Amino acid sequence: MNRLFGAAKAPVQKQTLSDTAAALDSRVGTINKKIADLETELAAYSRLPPAQKALRKSRALRQLQQKKMLEGQRNQIEGQASNIGQTEFALSSIQTNKQLLSGMTDANKQLKKGFKSMNIDKVERTMDDLDDTMFDYSEINEALSRPINDEYIDESELDAELAAIASEELGLDSGSLLSDLPAPSVPTQPIDAGQITNKDGIPVDEFGLPKISASGMKY
Repeated sequence: MNRLFGAAKAPVQKQTLSDTAAALDSRVGTINKKIADLETELAAYSRLPPAQKALRKSRALRQLQQKKMLEGQRNQIEGQASNIGQTEFALSSIQTNKQLLSGMTDANKQLKKGFKSMNIDKVERTMDDLDDTMFDYSEINEALSRPINDEYIDESELDAELAAIASEELGLDSGSLLSDLPAPSVPTQPIDAGQITNKDGIPVDEFGLPKISASGMKY
């Protein structure tokens, strides 16, 4: 059969941008090597005595011209390689963006599907119930943290403790905690009398405080 119709041709593999970029890099490497060889010869020419320079001047000029030509070719190839690099980056970005868009689209569908099974009123009721549960939890913890078999403290012990605090902080004797505190004079006459005075004869009101005249002076 192959003799009659011939063998099927193998499919030609399409060259990618990466293959093209690799080929351009290889060409740049070859050109750089040629330029380096020419620079070496020109450097050797520059070290020759003047008499020998005159004999080899035409060759040095050709080498310099060839070096300039190769540098121009290298610049062109490097520009092409740069364009290929930018194109490859753009293509890669497009593929990444497509994958990103596809993932975000699927995520949005899942979010919408999930929200359909949720009700805002139910969420609020759940949060309110959670607040009540946490309040009960705090009360239970507080009750469980109370001292067990704590000793009973009567009022006399409390008074003694307060007297000790006053003695340390205010500099008062424990026995004079109440007696040393100033208090207003008690009226010497009944409250319903026409004029009430204290023990010093100063008019006072029904609360035992000195009366103030309309001019602001005591009388």
